[in-house]
Amino acid sequence: LELPEITSVSIEDRLSDFDLEVCRHAGGLWLSISKIARLISAIWSGNATAQLFALKPILPDFAHQLFELGVLGMLAASVRDLATNARWSTSSPLAAAGLGRSSLTMQSEEGQWDIYYQSVPAAQRRVATPYRHLTKNIDGGSLRPDIWISQDIEKKKREIVFECKYSLNPNYICTGVPQIFAYLLEFPPSPDIHRVHVVVGPEEIVPTIQVWNGQFALTNPSGAREICRRSF
Repeated sequence: LELPEITSVSIEDRLSDFDLEVCRHAGGLWLSISKIARLISAIWSGNATAQLFALKPILPDFAHQLFELGVLGMLAASVRDLATNARWSTSSPLAAAGLGRSSLTMQSEEGQWDIYYQSVPAAQRRVATPYRHLTKNIDGGSLRPDIWISQDIEKKKREIVFECKYSLNPNYICTGVPQIFAYLLEFPPSPDIHRVHVVVGPEEIVPTIQVWNGQFALTNPSGAREICRRSF
């Protein structure tokens, strides 16, 4: 809420068609956000019952993206109250392939906190990685965690890598575990950085937190928030 992009907009202002088109052409996650914004704007004038019935068939189409954004918001809120004189900024939009720039940065008296969405820090953007090397002849692309947090707090460097899995199917959520194993191999941390890899699923399926060797975890959004708070 402290970002200038938010505070400069009046709560009574409506998004114009131009705003929505700019949002859509930004690509990545903004394409989905623009679709959601158009749909919600179209039903905004209806009564509460009409709105709920209209939203019901819409939200499942964007459930995974909304879950990721919800987790991201909870993580940001988890450290907001712990920081002293926090100053928030952004240098990259919430979209894939952000060229190694953080989507959200918080600077405080304790240190700096950077979050990357659907991207990795610039220092980890390498061509010679195991996955890219093995799949280069079949255009396998790149591995990319959903959320990557880099912290330099009180001169201690930590990283938390999140893979979000939104589903009511436990087997699908479990596929996130070998993914975070792969992230460790694809993006090995520097010796001076402690990193934790976390799979986040909905609380309906993942009621508690499970941790292995202090390095890997499977949890829900509340557990992810607690992991982030403890590392701050």
